[in-house]
Amino acid sequence: MSENFINFEEELAEEPCSGSSDGFANALTVWLNKPHVVNRRLCGSRLEYFEIISKEHFTIGKVTNIIERYGLELNGFCFDDIFKSQGFTNDNSVDIDLKLTNGCIEGLDSLSDDEIAIIVRQLLPKQPERHANIPELVVFDKSQNSCTFIPLKLANDSERKVPLEVLYCFRLEDKLKKKMCLFASTSDCSTDSERKLSLTWIKSLLLQKLARWSEQPSLRTGLVSLLLVSVEDYSRLYSELKNKYGIPLAQKWPEKTNAQKYVFEDVAIATYLLLLWEDDRKKKGLTKKQSFVDLGCGNGLLVHILASEGHPGYGIDVRRRKIWDLYGPETILKEMTITPSTESVFPDSDWLIGNHSDELTPWIPVMAARSSYTCNYFVLPCCMWDFNARYSFTQKVANGSENSGKYGLYLDFVKSVGENCGFKVEEDMLRIPSTKRVCFVGKERTYPFSNEAEIDENRRSYITSRCEQYTKDISSQISNLDFTEDINLETVPDSQWVSDFTPRSKTEITKNCVTVKKETKDYVTKTVFDKLLTCDNSEAKVGQDGRRWNKGGKLPVGDVAAMFEKEILQELKSECGGLQTLLRNSCHIFQVSGGLVQLRDFTLGDPFEGRRKRGNVTDKNDFLKTTLCWFHEHHPDGCPRTADMCLYAHGVTELRPKPLKAKT
Repeated sequence: MSENFINFEEELAEEPCSGSSDGFANALTVWLNKPHVVNRRLCGSRLEYFEIISKEHFTIGKVTNIIERYGLELNGFCFDDIFKSQGFTNDNSVDIDLKLTNGCIEGLDSLSDDEIAIIVRQLLPKQPERHANIPELVVFDKSQNSCTFIPLKLANDSERKVPLEVLYCFRLEDKLKKKMCLFASTSDCSTDSERKLSLTWIKSLLLQKLARWSEQPSLRTGLVSLLLVSVEDYSRLYSELKNKYGIPLAQKWPEKTNAQKYVFEDVAIATYLLLLWEDDRKKKGLTKKQSFVDLGCGNGLLVHILASEGHPGYGIDVRRRKIWDLYGPETILKEMTITPSTESVFPDSDWLIGNHSDELTPWIPVMAARSSYTCNYFVLPCCMWDFNARYSFTQKVANGSENSGKYGLYLDFVKSVGENCGFKVEEDMLRIPSTKRVCFVGKERTYPFSNEAEIDENRRSYITSRCEQYTKDISSQISNLDFTEDINLETVPDSQWVSDFTPRSKTEITKNCVTVKKETKDYVTKTVFDKLLTCDNSEAKVGQDGRRWNKGGKLPVGDVAAMFEKEILQELKSECGGLQTLLRNSCHIFQVSGGLVQLRDFTLGDPFEGRRKRGNVTDKNDFLKTTLCWFHEHHPDGCPRTADMCLYAHGVTELRPKPLKAKT
């Protein structure tokens, strides 16, 4: 081992950084707690040991004893080479004290200059069936603003699936200006290619990430996802279920929805629930697997996986899906409408599941509480619904958190429902391909069974007060609405919990611009088109025949929406999903991405490059020349393509009939 490494004289890379010492400590904490945010081949880390000690008590013998306790040893390095020249002694004294907070490192920024943090962690691969865990010893020296990462291996283990013999160190220096430096070395057992690959990744990605994080005034250093389950177990089980259910089903997915998103999202949710339930059985000493009901089960895949893994249960949805026929008789899925009432309780089920359950979302905790004292629930909120209508942001949530944005406020509401129902509500964040990833779990009550009647009266009062407040809000706005129908204020039937709950329609409403008046579509399209042509940031391009062609400029979607009256926007919203949907459906004219609207650029070889392809699409050649070219008809410069090269018809004489839709 080179003395240069120990003395920090050999700089392999440096990254300018204006971050502070505390910022540097926080950046390192993120890499220690959440390595998967940098390296997508990892799912996280498992902390074996964390201790903060004074420098005078830091000895080589202490560190050696720590790693030996976990069955580890140095991977091609010698502690004497690494630490002796820094003044540390080879004393064999040992005083091991595990100091973890929820499996998460905290407080590196609060170390004093005479303190050192000793950490042992396991880097967890995302594919555990192919790769082994990677153990590391980490030593953070606050006085030097340096952190050394030393590779370890299992004692007497000569075979490792993933070699990582690079010893590296980061340090924040101040040479006229702050900069972050990387120092690294490698053991004799590393190949040149392995060392080069490791160091390239560390220098080009990890070093830059740490430098940028060090400059952020407020950095979330703790774990935020998978707090209620083991990350290591999650990685293992998710990989198993993905291969067992996800990949085979994605290949034969009959629905119109994106299989890559919905299939693997349900695999991830199933993984989470199976681990949550397994942990619950261990804590309660149970052997029988929990039963469940999935309310608003949609495609039913979550039900299929849970049932196939031995949990008795079934799913209910208002509408049958094509995929249901592929599951087999062991997957029980019922097509029926659920209305919150005395008939919507499930006393024989251990868990109620609400996975993007829309209008049923706030009712899931209520149904669980009224099903039985031992019934639990899991809810993953998506669309924002209250008990009897769309969620109104005019209503305050008692004891709500400081969440910002509408979604954060809605999460506060859903959590408060569970608490008002008498549950100890736990919050977690899933790792799924969705922006709506926060879930709530209610598996413990805050009251004894003897108080059930009193708590249920509190539930009733809570629900009634929210519904009455909604009615008052509507009544106060009634003079501004253009209808004369009376609001239903009838007494709630004994069996029904509220009088004005509206379940989802059994018939799926497709909002695809078909029902929007042609005059409205033409007006919106032409208005946006003309505005883009006259933008200050318009760009001039050259067509295939050498003519100048005005590509127009770019406008934020919000600015485009401001061009139209509220009545037009409301018409689009009610019939086709909104202005963006209309523009996206006119993909032969507009390109909408990144919150910006611009004209489709047909001077490019492939003007549709990067656009997501739909599954089961007829051969695109069948649609060649079946639509009139908008640019040929309306653009002052015409179409940038010649007639023989354009995908669309230059005039009615070229127009071909569209192919008939295949019957399904």
